[in-house]
Parts: sequence; structure tokens; C-alpha cells
Amino acid sequence: MIILILLRPKLLSQCLAVKSVLRKISLGGLLRISVDAFDKGQAYKDRMEVSKKNVDVFMGYIKALPV
Repeated sequence: MIILILLRPKLLSQCLAVKSVLRKISLGGLLRISVDAFDKGQAYKDRMEVSKKNVDVFMGYIKALPV
């Protein structure tokens, strides 16, 4: 499963949008996450393979965001 997440680091509303998207994803096995971070008009792409354990940690962080 390939997920494209657009993150604008200083926008909380974008983080909450990511949170709502992740709620709808069934997590199992490995996820390949491609993150496009936009900062001052320049795009940086960082790809990483995330194990189930790391996904759980990431979901814990997302759930900690204020709703």
C-alpha cells in the first residue's frame, strides 16, 4: 500500500487532516510512506519503509494531536 501524505510543518490543520486519513487506513504488514514536505515553495521528498511497530508509534503521535 502506498500512501502519499502532504505535510506543511507549520499548519496544524494539515496534521489533523493527516490524522483523519490515517483513521481510515487498515494497518497491517508494511506501509510505504512517501512524504512531501513543502517549505517556502521548495519541495523535499523523503521516502521510508515503516514496520508495524513504527506505524504504532507514529499512530500514537498522531492520536496525541489536539482534535
